[in-house]
Order: sequence, then C-alpha cells, then structure tokens
Amino acid sequence: MKKGGTGLGLAITRRQVELMGGKIGVESKLGRGSRFFFELPLAPARAEVVARELTPTGEILGLAEGSHVKVLVVDDVRQNRDVISQLLTSIGCEVSLADGGVAALEQLRASIPDIVFMDIRMPDMEGQEVVARYFEEFGRGRTKLVALSASVLAHEQQSYLAAGFDAFIGKPFRFEEICDCMKRLLPVEFRYAEDKSEGGKAVEVIDPVAVTMSQGLRLQLKEAADRYSVTKLEKGFEELARLGEIEKRAAAYLRSLTQQGNFDGVAEFLEKVKVG
Repeated sequence: MKKGGTGLGLAITRRQVELMGGKIGVESKLGRGSRFFFELPLAPARAEVVARELTPTGEILGLAEGSHVKVLVVDDVRQNRDVISQLLTSIGCEVSLADGGVAALEQLRASIPDIVFMDIRMPDMEGQEVVARYFEEFGRGRTKLVALSASVLAHEQQSYLAAGFDAFIGKPFRFEEICDCMKRLLPVEFRYAEDKSEGGKAVEVIDPVAVTMSQGLRLQLKEAADRYSVTKLEKGFEELARLGEIEKRAAAYLRSLTQQGNFDGVAEFLEKVKVG
C-alpha cells in the first residue's frame, strides 16, 4: 500500500512522550514487522472514567426502506474524503464531496444536503469560517452540521458547538459513530443484520491462517482495501462467505473491520490467509 506523509510522525510522537515524562521504545524482527510502544507516568484517575457511549446496535447493512439521506463530505485530504464517502455510499446515502471550504460553500449554495460532515482544519478556509459565512447567507437550521477533527480537547469541541455545529466526531472515527450521529440528528432508520441485531453479540475474531481463498480473490480484496472501496470489498466478502463455514465467519469479521474504517486491518488479515 502506498502511503503519503513526511515521515515526521514518529519523531513528533517521541518528543511529545518525552515532554510528558515518558519514554518510547521499539521491538523489531526481520521479516516479521515492528512494534512501537510507550510508557507515561500518569496519576490515578480522581473520578470514575466514563467511556464514550454509542447507541447499541447490530451490524448496519444500509438505510431502512423509506429513509433517504443526502450527505456533503468536506475535507481537503482526498483519502479522508474517500473513506467516509465509500462507507456512506455503501449503506445507500447520496454523497457529494468538497475538497475545501470554498468548494463547500459553493455546493451549499447550489443544493441543501440533510447533513454535512466537515473537517475543521483546511488550508483555504477553516470549518468555523465556513459555518459563519453559511449562516450569514442562509441562517441557522437549514442543514445539520457535524465537525470532524483530530483535536478532541473538551474546550475545542465546545468551541465548535458554539460556532454552530450540531455535533462533533473525533478522528479517527468509527463507522458506528457516523451512523449514530445521523440517527440522533436526522429522522433516519437503518437495516441491521438479523444475526446481530437481536443478540447484540460481538463479531468473532478469526485467525487468518485458518482461512483459505484463491489468489485471485485475495488480490481482489487486497486491491479493494488499498483503494478503500467498500462496494468492491462487499462483493468479495460475499464470494468469500460461500467458500465454507470458517470463510463465512471470516467475511463477517472483515466486514466489521470495514465498517470501523479499519482498511489497514483488512489488508493485514489478507496478508496472512492461506492461498489455495
């Protein structure tokens, strides 16, 4: 998989950990990979730790009959746009894309989406400015606005809501968070997998070495994961599920990774399966 970037992430992480009084380490084996880890001296929590909650649901298959959602995704990074777009398209949403604040305003003037998922940090115009200009032209309440940001500090989240956003989702997000947000803000319902909507059981984790597939199917799935193509992955999962019981369970597991946006996890799984 080809990745972009400057290569500064690890150096920045090391400096950040050291500033907090910790240390970072690495374990590496030739041909096996590397594991990075860090330790921080943190004081015990003074109050009960409350986990971020989501409405408990089963695996989402798509929008329920009669539900229709028009979505505008705004992000200056193409990969980020593609990931959320593919996920939302796979469940039946009508998705439009904008690569920055200026393009977002142009699209918002042309049509009214039901909901907008907007990155906060963009080079041409930050999310708060886009929202302010939008409100100047059309007022509030015309569409639902959701801020997306890797910065999850409480005071910054509050500033986004004060600027007019209806909700906030931190990056990296989980697919369930996107759907939960839509369900809270819009009159929308989803279709769920029957085998999980009733029992609410967690998806079984499958050992990839127990799974066998053809080289052609493996390459098809690997390419789809590399391209973040949910539609092509789903077709491959359907084919995989027809190969046998363990492959059917593997397809369910890989589908759950896809819905979490964990395409790297799908690719890593495929690297370890048996080809036959």
